[in-house]
Formats: sequence, C-alpha cells, structure tokens
Amino acid sequence: MTTIAIAGATGGVGKTIAELLSKNPLYRPIILSRSKPAESLHAKVPVIAVDYNDVEGSAKLLESHAVHTVISTIRVSSPEVALSEVNLAKASAKSPVTKRFIASDFGSMLPEPQYRLPFIQARVEAFEALRELAPALEFTTVRCGLIADFLGTPNVQSHMRPPPVILWFDREKQAAEIPGTGDDVIAYAYSYDIARFVEAALGLPRWEDESTLFSGKTTFNEILGLFEKATGSKWAVTYFDPLTKLAKTDKKFYPPDYFSLYLVQGLMDVAEDKSWNKQFPDLKTTSVEEIVGAWKGK
Repeated sequence: MTTIAIAGATGGVGKTIAELLSKNPLYRPIILSRSKPAESLHAKVPVIAVDYNDVEGSAKLLESHAVHTVISTIRVSSPEVALSEVNLAKASAKSPVTKRFIASDFGSMLPEPQYRLPFIQARVEAFEALRELAPALEFTTVRCGLIADFLGTPNVQSHMRPPPVILWFDREKQAAEIPGTGDDVIAYAYSYDIARFVEAALGLPRWEDESTLFSGKTTFNEILGLFEKATGSKWAVTYFDPLTKLAKTDKKFYPPDYFSLYLVQGLMDVAEDKSWNKQFPDLKTTSVEEIVGAWKGK
C-alpha cells in the first residue's frame, strides 16, 4: 500500500481526491494541513498538521509517514501561499522516501504575462522553483480547463466551493453574459473526474512536466442551450468583448473579467495528444449535459 499525502484537502479538488483514494486498496491517503480540523474530513483519512515554513521538519514528517507522492491542492492565492507549496516541494525532495509531486494548478493554460492575475504569476514562479528540484523529485502540473461543478451546484455531488460571484450564467434571472461569440471551444472538468484521472495517473511509470485532462469539450452557446433546455425557458443573453470590458472596468484584477479573456484567447482549452484521457481511454467522464441537466425540474 503506497502512502499519498494530499496538501490543502480540507475542501475542493483535494478533498475529492482524498475521498476516492480512501476507497482504493492500493493507496493510503493522508491529509496535510496547517492545522488539524475540529472533526475528521474522512473517516479513513488521517489529518497531519504540518508547518510549511519548516522544510527540514516537513521532510522528516514525510519520511516518518513513508509518503511516496505528494499531491498539492493548496489554493495558491498569493506569493506567500506559493512559498508554502515550494517549501513543501523542497521538503519532498529532501525526504528519501518521497519521489513524486503534483503541483496545485488544476485550471487553464497560462496567459501571457501582461494578462496574468497576481495569483497566476505566483503559480508560475512556484512552478519554476519546482523545476529546479528535478531530478531529485519527479513532478507534474495539471491543466484541465474550466472546473465545471459550479454549473450544476448544488444539484451535483461536489466539494468545490461555490464562486463568490455569478459567473456568466445566472440561473435565478435566467440570463447569460457570454464572452466573445460564444463559439470558443473550452475544455471542462468535473471535480470527481479530475480525482479519478489523478488516481489512475498515480500508476503511470512516468509523468510529463505538464499534464492535461478534461471531462469533455463544449462552447458557452452550447451550455446556454442546455440551461434553456433544463429550465424550459428562453434566456436573455448578452455577448461582450473581454478586452473592451477590461479597458473600461474600475475593478483592478477582477478574476471573472480575466477568466472571460482567457476563454476567448483559447486558454480554457487543453491539448489532447498527450492527455491523461488518451492514456486512460476507458475512464468514463461526466458530460456537461449531465452537470447542467441536474437543474431540470429544480
């Protein structure tokens, strides 16, 4: 049984990965957390307190628990948080029993520097620091396009936190604000599909520095049609140019505006040729029809 440590698994993708690995007899998952929660996150998954500022101590902790692979799902929202992940990676490289590391990305392809949100720039810098740890530590980062749980929340099983603002599709008002023409192709991923791919990829003999996965591909116009079908109503729709909106906004570094730009720039799509989908063709994924369709009758 191989021990897998998941950092930042108190919610979101990390909690989902921990849940699935806890059911797999090949793996023993543990959760790394800055502080132990008041109650267990998973009955079968112990939570271990770790000080990310203490590289030597973290390395000894990983060794004491015989951790083979570290999966980081830390929400990198600032340079300070990015440093926590880099320190964890350094600890992994120092641990004689830890061989692999998955960085915390699980999102779009990287935009050009002038269009990067601060947390994305922090991710880039953390990723470059990870490169310097090779070959002592094999690592990969995962690109999956748009995590699509929010399109069906709360009607689909999910540990993902709801977005703090409405993104593009307002079900209550039955209205949509769509960037570009609505025909730009995006890759999307359901969180449980991400976890299933990660679980499968743990058995691969080698990882690329950058890995891709997706549940499927669609367009915002297709998603709009699915919402109209699920709700039985025609929605009001507005199309807008993200660059023009960015030029006029007084909200500095407002993520939804930048995400809209990334969509029309093709950054929400991912390559298929070396994807984990190609390596695991029998892994069944969840369609956007199923996710949005969960609103039917609601």
